[in-house]
Order: sequence, then C-alpha cells, then structure tokens
Amino acid sequence: MSWVQLAYGELFDFADPSVDEISIETIAHSLALQCRFSGHCRRFVSVAEHSVLTARRVAELLPENQVAELCALLHDASEAILCDLPRPLKQMEIVANYREWEAQVQSQLFTKFVGVDQPTQELKKIIKQADNELLATEKAQNMDTPPREWVVLPDPLTIELPFWAPEQAEQVFLGHYRRLKA
Repeated sequence: MSWVQLAYGELFDFADPSVDEISIETIAHSLALQCRFSGHCRRFVSVAEHSVLTARRVAELLPENQVAELCALLHDASEAILCDLPRPLKQMEIVANYREWEAQVQSQLFTKFVGVDQPTQELKKIIKQADNELLATEKAQNMDTPPREWVVLPDPLTIELPFWAPEQAEQVFLGHYRRLKA
C-alpha cells in the first residue's frame, strides 16, 4: 500500500503524488493540528497559526500583493501531507531525496491553490525572511533557554503570539485563504 487517507477522505498516493483531490480544508485542518518545533515548546502553536502570521508579515512587507500573501500562507502546505522534519535534519544530505520530493508536492500545491508553480526568487527571499522572523518570535515567546546557541536569527517581531486552539487556527487559516481568493 503506497497511499494514505487524508482528513476528509481524500487519498494521497506516495508512489504517484498528486494533489488534485486535496482540498484547502484538508490542508488547513492538518496544519492546525500540527505543533511547531515537533511539539518541543511550552505551549501548543500550530503550523496553521505560524502560516497565517507569516502571511500577515509578508502583507506588511509587500502591501497589496495577494499572490505574495497566498504563497506565504501556503509556504508550509506540503507539511499537511508529508509532515515536517526539524530544520537541522532537513538540511542534511541524508534527506536530499525527501527535500526534492517535498518541493515537488509543494509546487503542485502552489499551482492548485495560488495559481503559480513557484514564487519568484525575490518573493521566496521575502517569505523566508518573514518565516525566520516568526521562528525567532516563536522561539522567544515559546521556548525554554536553549542548551546551545541557535543559528543566527533576525530579531523577534513585536507581536504577541495568539496561541490559537487547533479549531480556531483552522478557521482563521481558511478565512484568510478565502479572503485572499475572493
């Protein structure tokens, strides 16, 4: 068996990866139930919450650019299907094939839900900046003192994390998506 059933009955076949049958509701539901930092934080903060906050930050950096905001909202969408790996592991050569496969699925998701195959290189840099700013903010507000120094991160944002429950994170994510697509 090479497939899994997703939240609302859709099928994802790892041997023949296609996102044609996957709904935005499935993406939102899964991301809302996945905790950042593989759950190694003081309070639950979902990938869906992180994605919404990243999209809001990109909207501040690139006002009136709905494609940029949609790409930021969906920058971790592949995690709804494939799950995520901790960043240090994801950067190791041992998972190079996984990164390629994840990029393929992510590209399909961008095409389906945003209408672009990939964000431009310039937009990728801005999304990565916002993603790292949120990472620094989440670290500052939701992690204990580290046993070693992390990689260099930007300064945390001056926002308070909302710590939405999964149900709320799912609804906020979907509302944000629908507003941008309207």
